[in-house]
Amino acid sequence: MSNPSQSDSDLESPKSFSQIVKEVEALKLWRKQEVLLKEKEKIEREVQLVALEEEIHKIKQQEAKLLEKLNKRKSHKSSHGSTIQEDVGSLNMDEYYQPTPRRIIREPKVRESRVDLPPFHGKEDVDAYLHWGMKVEQIFTCHQVDEERKVPLATLAFQGQAMYWWTGDFIMILI
Repeated sequence: MSNPSQSDSDLESPKSFSQIVKEVEALKLWRKQEVLLKEKEKIEREVQLVALEEEIHKIKQQEAKLLEKLNKRKSHKSSHGSTIQEDVGSLNMDEYYQPTPRRIIREPKVRESRVDLPPFHGKEDVDAYLHWGMKVEQIFTCHQVDEERKVPLATLAFQGQAMYWWTGDFIMILI
């Protein structure tokens, strides 16, 4: 007589075997996909390499053309200036040539002298404010300060309460 536990294992064996076969087939399929993926990546790298080599070849050709033009320009140095201008103009036509930017000639800025203003603390003393305001106007007149710079310069002299007032009021205006 056969052992019942043995017959159960015999029944499970074919099932396990079929699972193993499926797993092996899945692994084979996965391996094929990996091989195909690696082959695809290799082909893509080769295509990129060919494109880069072509680009390098084009750049070398353009470099050779530029060197040839430069040598022609050097050999025609004794000629009149228009030939040199024509050579430079032909260099500008090349797609990789970047002309040097032209400098903008600006008028020199008139440097203003240093303006030292007396401090203003913002106390409630009207006479002190009037005295400070007259002194600041004298200094601005003496140094010929433009109207647009007077307020920013005057606010630099604010200290204490005046500075807090100006900053708070100015922020409220901006908001």
